[in-house]
Amino acid sequence: MLITTAVLLAVGAAGFLALEWCRSMDSLSWPVKVLASLSQSAMTRTEGFNEERVGISTAPLGDL
Repeated sequence: MLITTAVLLAVGAAGFLALEWCRSMDSLSWPVKVLASLSQSAMTRTEGFNEERVGISTAPLGDL
């Protein structure tokens, strides 16, 4: 599972770099471009973790 996560993050970051290098990231230095693309790739991977509403949970918080 860690290998899959690493591959998906790397492919996503490479995609963001390729598509945005001369567009929205044009004024940034190359190290900042790489970090921004890695950050953007990680954000798109973790976006769905907040989809479940906590209020519909059946177990009280004290039982967790």
